[in-house]
Amino acid sequence: MELKEVQISEIKNLKLIYVFTTDSIFKNESNKYVGAKVVFDKNKTFSLDYKDKHFSMFIKRILERYHKEKDKRKIILLGGLTKKLVSDSSFAVLDKTEIKGTQEVGLPSYNTSDNEIKKYDSFLKEVIGMILTIYKNYEVLNISSIKGFNNKYIVTYHIGPVEKQIPIIISRVDKDTIEFRLSRVDGSKVPVSGTITSDGGLVNINWQSNDEKVKASITYDALENTVERKVTSDDETIIYDESKDTILEEDISLINFYFTLSGIPVPSHILKTSDNSFLLADEITLSEDDKELLYANTGAVINVLDNEVNIKYRVKNCFSKYNNQINAVLDEETEEITFRKIKVDDKQGILIEHKSSSAGSNDRYTYEVLELSEEVDMRNIFNVERRYAVDKELRTLETAKQYIRQYEGGKK
Repeated sequence: MELKEVQISEIKNLKLIYVFTTDSIFKNESNKYVGAKVVFDKNKTFSLDYKDKHFSMFIKRILERYHKEKDKRKIILLGGLTKKLVSDSSFAVLDKTEIKGTQEVGLPSYNTSDNEIKKYDSFLKEVIGMILTIYKNYEVLNISSIKGFNNKYIVTYHIGPVEKQIPIIISRVDKDTIEFRLSRVDGSKVPVSGTITSDGGLVNINWQSNDEKVKASITYDALENTVERKVTSDDETIIYDESKDTILEEDISLINFYFTLSGIPVPSHILKTSDNSFLLADEITLSEDDKELLYANTGAVINVLDNEVNIKYRVKNCFSKYNNQINAVLDEETEEITFRKIKVDDKQGILIEHKSSSAGSNDRYTYEVLELSEEVDMRNIFNVERRYAVDKELRTLETAKQYIRQYEGGKK
């Protein structure tokens, strides 16, 4: 554990909390950021600003201790921003009842790097299609699959009735970004590389040729309801496209169906990125005056396949000052829900994994089972016969099947 993490963990017996911002960012002698300071125990002090990687952990610790201690001792809340931070329900850290069956390690088969890359499938297909179109001038192109493991994948595509394949390197950079590299396409050298970054309801795709003569970007922004595709060659724009897919009533119904099953609200801004893949976003103002703004930003992505559905839902509590010249994320929580078919003996069901992540905390996993009366295509709404939570730790897929057998056999 790092020194600052130890210091933060020792904060208790609060005397004063002060969340501060500057009066003017144009004063050279002033701090040009948001920060926080606490006085605790026997007049100990500790402070951090938003640029420190431990800032979110610090804010969360302050809130946890305040809500535990506020009825037992007098705690001075210095300034309006401080009072807003500790009293507003959007920031309050509530005591959460530990759910039976919560575990710190998820099922290995649900949490491989290849599964993480699969969540970018629709974006990878679009960018590879763009590259093939630019370099090979294909007019009738369909990318059918991207399969592989250990960073080495094969893209299968069709030019009319003719099937072709190309190798591609795909690797995970961090929790929100993957990178890809191509070297040859259909016998021709095509050295290009790029990244795909997914941040809630915003996705940025950037790629370029190794000589940097060709550069391209694709941006999906659900909050702004915009799509932009741009390609330049020797700094001259050769492609610019803002077209968007039409969202159908059945798309909305499918999104509502899975979000309801997940127990999370549906953001109001929805952007279709491909068939059965969508970005969603919302932004709600929590507090605002002439100089500063507290707001909650919600972003989500949902991918629907015939045998699996993935939802990533993120809420950020943010601070902005002086027309976005200073910005900070005060707190962030992410829910990842995976619905996957599971067959136990001859009976079909769905095993749901809920993964919760937040700053300064370990990931938490819980599982649920949906019993089905028949085989289903998860791209369509279906009936659930029975639903129940798993109340013990699952270490492997086989232990999950054993649990389902016992439960459905009446032993639970």
